[in-house]
Amino acid sequence: MLAGGAWALLQPGRMSLSPPELAGGPLRIRDAETDRVFLITTQWTSWSEHRQATIRGSRSRHVTDLWIYDTAGRVAPRRLRLATADRAFQGSPSLLGAEASTIWILLPSGLVGISAREGQVTADTARLEAHNPQLRGILGVGAQSYRFDDHGLRLTTMDGREWRIDPGSLAAHPVNADNTRSPPHVTRPAWMAPGPGWLQGRGVSVGDRWFGLLNEQDAHQFRTRGPLGDMDHTRAGRHRLWAARREHLAASERRRDEDPVWTLLTRARYVDFTPLPESPEFQEAGLLRTVGEPSQMPLLLRNPDSVLVLHRDVLGHRQRLRLTRLSGPTGRAEWETALPISMVNAVMPAPEASPVTLDASTEMVLFGTETFAQTTDNARSGQRYWLVSLRPSTGHWRARDVTDDAMRIRAEQISGQSN
Repeated sequence: MLAGGAWALLQPGRMSLSPPELAGGPLRIRDAETDRVFLITTQWTSWSEHRQATIRGSRSRHVTDLWIYDTAGRVAPRRLRLATADRAFQGSPSLLGAEASTIWILLPSGLVGISAREGQVTADTARLEAHNPQLRGILGVGAQSYRFDDHGLRLTTMDGREWRIDPGSLAAHPVNADNTRSPPHVTRPAWMAPGPGWLQGRGVSVGDRWFGLLNEQDAHQFRTRGPLGDMDHTRAGRHRLWAARREHLAASERRRDEDPVWTLLTRARYVDFTPLPESPEFQEAGLLRTVGEPSQMPLLLRNPDSVLVLHRDVLGHRQRLRLTRLSGPTGRAEWETALPISMVNAVMPAPEASPVTLDASTEMVLFGTETFAQTTDNARSGQRYWLVSLRPSTGHWRARDVTDDAMRIRAEQISGQSN
């Protein structure tokens, strides 16, 4: 048996990984059999060769990975290596969207299709050219050549023509006025919030009723000047859930003390402002919402009718997010839970759900970051990525540390890295 020191001298090398960087937004795909989240990360792998306790050489490579997560947590996450290079790529990889069971990804080297069910590469430049000789040599590689819309993938070749690709057969069809096919199902990546507060809305209208977060000062301004903008977290203050009634007006019904601009545009007046009696107070709060098409409204839950309030527990570097479900008509807290993140970057309801109203029995997925602030010389700073699967009916959740997954060195990764 070798002693520890002798074993160290015989080790051919060591591998280290830089923290991962997320490329674009995550994509959730749910069908009768599976419920998965797909996301792309990039990071550096460094390999150093050791001989006689000294470093004889080193090499770094930039890798791009597709991660496949089971939202129920029954299956371990899977990593698919998309690209490896000796230097950082020019341009960032992009997860364009899913069309039927094919996920379209744009890499700096070109377009790639991945099977959402098997996690295998089903399309690339070589395959597309083999199925479509008319595209040989004219497929673009930049973002300007590809876009993803309500009809799926749309590409522009170097000769200026536009095409649709059938995800099943890989056949290319020219885009024209008579070719407006409707794919079986199109899913886009979740919109990524660039900073805190973007996914926290002020209020939501339900019929002729309005519900939202206000304090006394906000309510006075709303009553006299019209609807307020989004929550302003640069100003200190606590808020609770209020209700108001919306009246439709004719132009001649506007009062002199009302602002003419918003009354003219909305033809509405908000009256009967009342704080809901059982609503708690929150700090740095907002109604959880999605942003982007087709809606930017806060999410609504049924049975009972309710909203989700995203708020902070404490201020400062130790702050974490909390989520509370408030139900009508009194604003009662059905549950409150502490989340393992300090910012929500993306909200992913079930893909087949209504843009606004959610089934409380169906899990929603949050993608967020946990930020570490450096408070001492020995404390680390940075951030970690998390996927949180949450059941709105109970507030129970499961979380997966994406950063920890990416930092694990497995045997299949090490193989071939020192060549």
